[in-house]
Amino acid sequence: SYEISFKIVDPESLPSTPEMDLPGDIPFDEIPILHYPPAMEAFENRSAESAHRLRPYTLAIYEPSERKMVTFGFPPATPLTRLRFHGVQAFCGLFAEDDGVLVHGAGFVIDGHGGLFLGPSGAGKSTAVELLKPDRLLSDDAIAITDADGEPMVHATPLGNITDGPAEAPLRAAFFLQQGSEFKLERLGVHDAINRFTNGQADLLCSMLKPHVGLTFKNAHRLFQKVPTYLMTFERDRINKEAIMEVLRQS
Repeated sequence: SYEISFKIVDPESLPSTPEMDLPGDIPFDEIPILHYPPAMEAFENRSAESAHRLRPYTLAIYEPSERKMVTFGFPPATPLTRLRFHGVQAFCGLFAEDDGVLVHGAGFVIDGHGGLFLGPSGAGKSTAVELLKPDRLLSDDAIAITDADGEPMVHATPLGNITDGPAEAPLRAAFFLQQGSEFKLERLGVHDAINRFTNGQADLLCSMLKPHVGLTFKNAHRLFQKVPTYLMTFERDRINKEAIMEVLRQS
């Protein structure tokens, strides 16, 4: 399993620094995030095989031997969306290089089985997971998937809006959402799933995932060859939880 953590740095712990976007804008020893002692300690003690991404207000370190990733973040005078943007980019790069993928979707766990609701903004991911009332909500907006070419696992991330906290589960099925007049599940083929994934992740792929699009598609294709996918039609005010649970149990 992977250990994933995201630590928000206390603004009072750092000196006031003008807003800047790239590490090259300021001397290395003046990068704000490295004034935070735990971040500097983690950076100095990283292993030779580790991967890291350093920005003025974020530091992400991935240790492959420990299967552990930690991200420190601090956005002085910047909106939370910037912190999420840098965090998402760090996750995308580090996971894409290790048979993983970060997706714009809602992840959940029922009876120890992980599931994923996918679709473009407005498809109803947050609504569907609210109606489902799962045992655990991994995230309503950003989910990490690891070991796409082996035994895929779905992980909580702190990059969405709502989460029940750190957790992971075997990914048993993915559901692409659309609204309709009645509940229905239709099994999808791999190519159809990839097409829907591409359309649903377009904004993420064009902005945050851009440097990692090739690996992301490769890992997504591997994922959908292993994990069954469904087109799920549902009404805005109801969902068939039993049908979803049956799919998760059988997969």
